[in-house]
Amino acid sequence: MVIGNNMLTAKFNLTSNEVKFVLYMIDQIKKSDKPNKEYCVAISDLRLKFNSVNTSRLITFCKDIMNHTLTIKKEKSFLVVNWFSHIEYKHEEQNIYFAISSKLSKELFSLEREFATPQLKYILNFKSIYTIRLYLLMYKIKNQVSGIFSIEEIKEQLKIKDKFSKYSHFKQKVLMVAEKELVGSIDKEGDVTEKSDIYFEYEEVKAGRKVVKIKFMVKSHKKKPKIYTGSLAQFQAMCRKRFVNRKLFELTATQTKSGEKVLLSVGTDGRIYNKYTTIQLTSQQAKEWWIFLHKTAQNGDLEVLK
Repeated sequence: MVIGNNMLTAKFNLTSNEVKFVLYMIDQIKKSDKPNKEYCVAISDLRLKFNSVNTSRLITFCKDIMNHTLTIKKEKSFLVVNWFSHIEYKHEEQNIYFAISSKLSKELFSLEREFATPQLKYILNFKSIYTIRLYLLMYKIKNQVSGIFSIEEIKEQLKIKDKFSKYSHFKQKVLMVAEKELVGSIDKEGDVTEKSDIYFEYEEVKAGRKVVKIKFMVKSHKKKPKIYTGSLAQFQAMCRKRFVNRKLFELTATQTKSGEKVLLSVGTDGRIYNKYTTIQLTSQQAKEWWIFLHKTAQNGDLEVLK
């Protein structure tokens, strides 16, 4: 899901389930699609993502979404739009048809200097609406590594301007909840069970004894390399099944002694070959490459397995 930076900090007043529903629908759209295209989503697919999907409540649910607008602030203007031009549920088909509003589609897929790709798979599992909103805000600033916001700015972004008048309540109910959800948990082996691809740490900026600003530091979860534990024969069998005419390993011209690019793949005949040349590898060359690739996988350094 690619969303323009303006969208990440757009203001909208939706519940957690409504935000997830909207983002799931937006995720169906591709940049190559024509404007005003109508999309179709099966109710069965929605049930896989939302356990609480109830067709009897669907009309009310969609109506509430259509009644809510979002406001996108720009440098010299602001834009108020609806999410969708229409949402139609066909009971006999058990399908939902929808089209994104034309003005919003331009914002969603406008080519900005920076764009973000929030991970829908994580958003759908967040329990708190504040976690969702802070997650989107963190994507907005993640290329800057950190960002400083006044308490009022954060509250405005989270649509809680009139809530949590005491900072201690705001910290406990919003910051600490989102921080815990994004960081994840520790499993029995002591490894992080990731609930998000990014998380944040924060520092309080005070004026006297009063906290007036928050400095967020955005960090990425460091994934442990996937170590391949199978034998050479098992590794070859796996590659012959998964990487037929697909990239298995690549080297640029500057990384090889011969100065030639290498893009290894597996042919339909099970033989390893270099896509950049028509010259077939000798049996000895193929054997050496297989041993090298297997060792690389055992070290956790084979990119296609990460």
